[in-house]
Amino acid sequence: MDEELHACRFPSGLPAYLLPKPGFVKSFAILATRYGSIDVEIDDPVSGRRRKIPPGVAHFLEHQQFEMEHGNASEIYARLGSNVNAYTSYSTTAYFFTATRRFTESLELLLEFVLKSHFTRESVERERGIIESELRGYEDSAGWRGFYNMTRALYLKHPVKIDAGGSVGSIKKITRQLLSRCHELFYHPGNMVLVVCGDLRPDKIFRQVGNFLKRLSPPPFRPVKRYFPKEPKRVARKRITEKLDVAHPRLLLGFKDNAANLTGKKLARKVVEVRMALDLLFNRSAPAYSAFYETGLIDDSFSSGFDLDVGFGYAYLSGNTHSPGELQKRILDVIKKARRSGFSNKDFKRVKSKLLGHSIRYFNSVESTANWLFANALIGITHFDYLDELEKVTRAGVQRTFRQLFQPSASAASIILPRK
Repeated sequence: MDEELHACRFPSGLPAYLLPKPGFVKSFAILATRYGSIDVEIDDPVSGRRRKIPPGVAHFLEHQQFEMEHGNASEIYARLGSNVNAYTSYSTTAYFFTATRRFTESLELLLEFVLKSHFTRESVERERGIIESELRGYEDSAGWRGFYNMTRALYLKHPVKIDAGGSVGSIKKITRQLLSRCHELFYHPGNMVLVVCGDLRPDKIFRQVGNFLKRLSPPPFRPVKRYFPKEPKRVARKRITEKLDVAHPRLLLGFKDNAANLTGKKLARKVVEVRMALDLLFNRSAPAYSAFYETGLIDDSFSSGFDLDVGFGYAYLSGNTHSPGELQKRILDVIKKARRSGFSNKDFKRVKSKLLGHSIRYFNSVESTANWLFANALIGITHFDYLDELEKVTRAGVQRTFRQLFQPSASAASIILPRK
């Protein structure tokens, strides 16, 4: 594909990746820490004591990091002409920006506002109020409530069932001292990943990052041990139903992965296999989708997805429907039939070619390229490793993973109904 990936690991432990895109107008950078909403019980490497962290600290830190000693990072990026944003997931907090000019200034700002911290009592209380309003707003969001209820139905003990933002009650327990301690523990360069993509010189960018890290002079990295409860194979509840102010009922049907213990290339292979299974059965060219749509059981909101990570995973199907119970039954019927008959070789080859084409087209966008590189770096591979795994995937492998994950006994439904 005539693409080059440049990699560097700095003495502080930070791995950095740069994929040059000559002639591209936009450049993109993402700096992320391996710290997310599920990291709620850890060993503090300094005290050596096991401690629990209130849900929502990772998300609170994401908000708080933008407050710098000399201003707000978002406002400074606006003056530079760059767009900046951030998000918190189950296992990651990521900060990223897109720039068409003054990239090195934007990169310097990214390193500064993420790797340094500035917490005041006033800024923490102000942010607490903002997050509380945000959490209360989610309570009326059908999309958020449906997804949250689905994870609560699937999981009994694992913190994946906890909302990334925590709760109004849990964020009241978050103090300035706790935020500072979690920043020290998790925002060390050795626990982070940097990915850059654009019309840039790798030697220049790596030198800039190296110089910043020398000035920062972080202490030696001490990995943080996480603890997760042993999760039973059964689902917590088969169904959770909630009424909200919505125009149409909505179904989210989740499937709990009870074999989510993979890393590296094996995890990447499974991601490919799950994605292919969902495409084979439920994408818009699949017979099941056409049958559901033509009878008015679904509309064009119907979609599928999955979240597979080290230690947990689930797949889901969702969409508006006039009859959530009927749609759930029809989906399970399709899955039961496919578990018996498997997938045809013709359909398998078609979906594999489609997925390979999509993966190659990612290189046409700096944002897509960088995000793919970043997601793969977190599990210890590169995007080229991912493409190798995609080429090696077999029909037998897809069918085996499909039968392991998509078990009716490991499914749970989240249903949103109109109040009236």
